[in-house]
Amino acid sequence: MKIALRVIGVLLLLMGPIWFLQGANVLTAGNSPMIGDRRWEFYGALAALIGAVVKSQVACKSLEALGILHLHVTRQLLLSLPAP
Repeated sequence: MKIALRVIGVLLLLMGPIWFLQGANVLTAGNSPMIGDRRWEFYGALAALIGAVVKSQVACKSLEALGILHLHVTRQLLLSLPAP
């Protein structure tokens, strides 16, 4: 499941900017109905954002599973407490 989410996140991160640029009429190669359609700017930005969130969540869960993230958060929490 983790590998599938990682692949989905990477694909969305790769496809999102392409969709955005096609919607913005920057990538005009070929004959696509996406070219110059402003909706694809929104869809591309949204896809890239979702891809980044999915990929970061998978990375955080991987670090959490290893105990690395938990130790870092605990250390930061302890350092932010006032001295007795």
